[in-house]
Amino acid sequence: MARHHLICSGTGRSGFLLFSLLLAIPCLACRQPAALSLLPATSSGRIEAAVRLPGAARLSLAWRAANPKTAAKPGAVQVWLHREDGEGELLRTVPFSAAAPQASVSIDLGAHAGETCLLRATSGQVPVTWLRAELSGLAARTAAAAWRVAPRPGAPNVVVYLIDTLRPDVLGTYGGPGPTPTIDRLAAEGMVFERAYSTTSWTRPAVASLFTSLPVSAHRVTTEAFALPEGVLTLAERFRLRGYQTLGVVANGHVFSSFNFDQGFETYDELRAAEPAASTWDPGLEMTNVNAEQVHAQALRRLAAVRDPRRPLFLYVQTVEPHSPYHPPRWLLPQARPAVNANNFLLRSIDEGGGASPQVLQDLALSYRGAVAYADHELGRFLAALATRLDLGHTLLAVTSDHGEGFYEHHLVGHRHWLYEEMIRIPLILHGPGVAAGRHDVAPFSLADVAPALLGLVDQPADAARLSARGERTIHGEFSQGAVLVQGEWKLTYHGDYPEAQRFALFNLREDPAERSDRFAQQPQIASRLEDEFRRWHAAERSRAVEPLPVDVSLLDQHLRQNLDALGYLK
Repeated sequence: MARHHLICSGTGRSGFLLFSLLLAIPCLACRQPAALSLLPATSSGRIEAAVRLPGAARLSLAWRAANPKTAAKPGAVQVWLHREDGEGELLRTVPFSAAAPQASVSIDLGAHAGETCLLRATSGQVPVTWLRAELSGLAARTAAAAWRVAPRPGAPNVVVYLIDTLRPDVLGTYGGPGPTPTIDRLAAEGMVFERAYSTTSWTRPAVASLFTSLPVSAHRVTTEAFALPEGVLTLAERFRLRGYQTLGVVANGHVFSSFNFDQGFETYDELRAAEPAASTWDPGLEMTNVNAEQVHAQALRRLAAVRDPRRPLFLYVQTVEPHSPYHPPRWLLPQARPAVNANNFLLRSIDEGGGASPQVLQDLALSYRGAVAYADHELGRFLAALATRLDLGHTLLAVTSDHGEGFYEHHLVGHRHWLYEEMIRIPLILHGPGVAAGRHDVAPFSLADVAPALLGLVDQPADAARLSARGERTIHGEFSQGAVLVQGEWKLTYHGDYPEAQRFALFNLREDPAERSDRFAQQPQIASRLEDEFRRWHAAERSRAVEPLPVDVSLLDQHLRQNLDALGYLK
């Protein structure tokens, strides 16, 4: 006891201060080694967990090739750490052989103690069976479960519903013929963005922008040869970092897990169309898509099976209708169904200068309207069924599309041709808590802005008015060797493969919405200002571009290649 007195008080004031400091440090005896299993893996075979890392944190993984007998190539497991405010950090790459019975890795995360992050381990295109996935560290009273990120009390559910290939000017709320009563009702009860734009004119890079909030030149998903990079932070991952349960159901092969669009989703269901009976470029082939009823049925089945009521839900649904062949299972227009077979052969023949008779073009447009009416009808049925499983009064809903569709406005049909208004203008409607009813926003808005808008409403619901207080904005779109800039009533276009003197053109969308009259020479001051702005933006985005992620096509299954071919993307 005398010795204790000497240590505590015999050194005077300095000893007292040291003793007080020691008392302020958490007792190490109260923090014991603990471990948290990160299994099971996601439905796509990833290890993912949103956690606040403990002291002395360590991640331990063990795995084996899922099918050693048939795996054609050696694989590699990559381990990533994602934070809300930065690019992903690649912690380790561990090669493995399909012939080896087991591989493992242990990673010291002690330097990241106290950080809130998303840990991800993935084997890329070579599937593995995870034998162990464990986060260990020091925890108060061994409460390792508390390391998982918890949601904000009262956080709303969020549903992003993407209708593939949907032009806004067909919808009643945008002045179109409809009939689209479901979307029109959501618009009346929510907020309509009158001038929403995609970042491009086809699915894979557009949805990559929706998921990452990056333009095409930054996320680098530019062709079928590239997948969504692992280093980007996706919308689903950002909701995981807020404690959400994440679920996706998609029917377009371009956003399947083969191309990494499952990042951040605990469950990601992919519905594939039936294999075509002949070449998808056969003039007589009757093509079909996975219809919206099938997509919705799978989403509802999955919700019934896995819904965790302790967490708010982030649900992403992507249907294919009204993508060609514009052949809905139910005809919902008063007109008779047109006798037109809108397969890949017909659309390509029109684009190449043949088959574009007035009757065929009229039939194509009417068939498309029927597919839009079907998509709207099924959305209404889905929301009614969803209301039995989810409190829609406490749910933010975004209805949008990935791109539009051309009907010979510029002597082209379909999409993925250029960045014409009919191919990149999209609908966008927000509905739910914090969203003012009946508001129409007329400022340009990008598909890449959707995620920040939703996260802003989730994080600070009282600041919803910011959505309509953005002021003048500049929108950018990109395609192949070209790009466009939209600012106010002006649209600057850039064709990088044209002769230098002809690369830029300027259109006034208020006076010339069909983009017929190039005003570049008549408006030199506006043209010069927008050209300078475009060059600065393009250089800035390229400087922050992530490393592109090539796809090994040989590892894609034949059914997926046929699915993409049926949609008209492979030739």
